[in-house]
Amino acid sequence: MVFGINIANLFGKRKKRVMELLEESEKLSAEGLKREEALAILFKYFNEFLQESKQEKIENELRKEYKDVQSKEVLLPYFKKVYFLLRKIGKILGLMGKFNKRLLGNAEELKLLVEERNKGWRIIPLDERKFFLEFQNLCNKRYEELSAIDILLSRAYGSIDRMSRTIELELRDIENFDTRRVVECINSEKQLFLEIAKAQLKKLGFEVESLEEILKLEGLNQAVFDKEFLNNAKQGTKIVKWNKRIRRIAATYIFLFYAGFQIVLPAYFTSMQIDAATVNTFHQDVYKRIQQNSQNIRFKSYDGIELSGILIKNNRNMPTNKAMILVHGRSANATWLLPYAEKLRMLNEGLDFFSINLRNHGPDRPDEWLRSTTIGLKEALDVVGAINELAARGYTEVIVYGHSMGGAAVINALGKHQNLLSKDIAVKGAIVEKTFANLHDFLWRSHKILSSNLGYNAYAAFSGEKEYSKQQVMRPSNAQSYLSENLIERLSSFNTAENNPAQAIRNINAPVMVIGVKEGDCFMTKNDADELTKNAKYGIEVLVSRPNDSLVDRHRPEFNNSAVIGDMVNFINQVMQTGRNMPI
Repeated sequence: MVFGINIANLFGKRKKRVMELLEESEKLSAEGLKREEALAILFKYFNEFLQESKQEKIENELRKEYKDVQSKEVLLPYFKKVYFLLRKIGKILGLMGKFNKRLLGNAEELKLLVEERNKGWRIIPLDERKFFLEFQNLCNKRYEELSAIDILLSRAYGSIDRMSRTIELELRDIENFDTRRVVECINSEKQLFLEIAKAQLKKLGFEVESLEEILKLEGLNQAVFDKEFLNNAKQGTKIVKWNKRIRRIAATYIFLFYAGFQIVLPAYFTSMQIDAATVNTFHQDVYKRIQQNSQNIRFKSYDGIELSGILIKNNRNMPTNKAMILVHGRSANATWLLPYAEKLRMLNEGLDFFSINLRNHGPDRPDEWLRSTTIGLKEALDVVGAINELAARGYTEVIVYGHSMGGAAVINALGKHQNLLSKDIAVKGAIVEKTFANLHDFLWRSHKILSSNLGYNAYAAFSGEKEYSKQQVMRPSNAQSYLSENLIERLSSFNTAENNPAQAIRNINAPVMVIGVKEGDCFMTKNDADELTKNAKYGIEVLVSRPNDSLVDRHRPEFNNSAVIGDMVNFINQVMQTGRNMPI
């Protein structure tokens, strides 16, 4: 017994034997239709025998004998006719008896297996379970009927055999032919069989007072060859075969769901896979409005990867030593955050903006359809490269913004790689929006939520739903979450434990604004923002409330939130006017 499932019964010999018996019943059904003709012939011969063996018929033949005492041979044609009728009846009864024993054996074993099958709980489709519960009563009824028919056929065959043997023995010695002994045997066997027939036919629901009434019974044919039972067996075969296919499909789906959807796909979509179409899409509307004040430049990450970005001049288009770096999230590009640049440059005089493409993002590698990410760990070196590029261009003060994965890249760059930053530029502050606190916790939380409810939660996250379902059907186990996280590390070649923004933010000496959502979104929770703010040396938390928005909309940047834009402007103004490494 595993998880309440009787594995031996579900996949073992018992289930296989039930199928074999159902198929055997189906074959017997086809044979039974042929044997209905034999029953009709049997009734014909049995009727002739009853007519020939009537008392008045025998007495008439005996009177013929008394008229010609000199020769007993006058009775031979009569008894020979009776003998051959008995032989024909006996042969048919023998065949029917063997067939009935096959039916009886089939019904007996099937009855026991079906009873046992219905006792325990197993994963069985509703139509199959309902069928077998009803079929159990039918099996019990059919077994009782076949037992009665078996006794009836056996006694009938025995009586016919004794009568035919008695006549045969007498016919061998014509001179000593004992007529009365033959007549007494016939009458005695007929009477004995009548008593047996009464009892057994009563079990089948028939009442008779004479052997002749047996021939007039309507429905006896149905009792001997129960088409309902055999057709039900045939139906059961189809149901089990069909449900067996369904179970195979379900087993395949469950395997794919657990091994694929709950392990491989979360790893693939969370870390490795980046939508090539999205990262190559240029957001033309905003870009066109600021294009005349911007230029595309190329730079290198600290580890030598060639990247690109968009440098936007301040609203007065005058020389300045101050800039703000914008770092996009996963499956986005440099144009994704241009709405922030457009609005903030109008509210902050003398501030340039540098929106960058992280590695494997943007149009820098158009031929590569399969791109991967480390969710802000190695991308931190891209942020370091962008800061150093600005230093090389003469900028001396910078504030860095990052959204989602970009926020993790910013925190890791400023908190883990301070020694890699140019000494010619001062990081005055950082803004991170809707960023996770710890990658391990983020991956486990996302895996548990998105892979639950047979994949419905993953659909809900990106289809406009406002909340995840509270029902937790087929919630992935810790082992599956571990395998998924391990696969992420293998696919993207990094250690998730190293990506810990909540720890890295402790080393940032500049003020950090943390923007989060009270209600949480498709990825982050309020706790992420709380933990990052608490761990920052100079942390400011800004929580927005968006209960009426969908899960995916809550995760998008607050481009159109004037309150957040105002908070960002105030933060930028204050940190740019404050000395380095000093709280605002």
